[in-house]
Amino acid sequence: SFLIYFTVSLGARSHRIICNQRMVDLRESNLGEHPVTQHKAFKQGFFGRSQYDSLKEAIANRHTDIKAFKDNYLYALKAPGTNIYKRVEMNTKYHPIIPVEIHDGSLYKKPPQGVLDAVKAKKSKRKAFKSDLNREKKKVVK
Repeated sequence: SFLIYFTVSLGARSHRIICNQRMVDLRESNLGEHPVTQHKAFKQGFFGRSQYDSLKEAIANRHTDIKAFKDNYLYALKAPGTNIYKRVEMNTKYHPIIPVEIHDGSLYKKPPQGVLDAVKAKKSKRKAFKSDLNREKKKVVK
């Protein structure tokens, strides 16, 4: 069994919450004048609930079900990597000022020439687009 104590701000008021494995006690503060409202901590229709006849049995076996579902339904996502603009910026702007000990770090290495060319092309395209847009704005103002 475990207990969690925390305070939540709901609009202009704060509420004290005490949570054990099955019930949540919600109250404005620890003062005796504030009543305690209890809520069930489990949703009745959770994933895997249909395998059991009763909710009590499903809750009792929830931890083993989660471990079993983890192997079947969860998988690791591959990180997309650092943005190409950020890779070029880390090399050109920060590589000269970082300590020598971490110059060979993967964050500060010079990107391949293809990446440098792609960033340069996108930046020039963006610059041309912005200048055209500003030219059109000036026409409208006049």
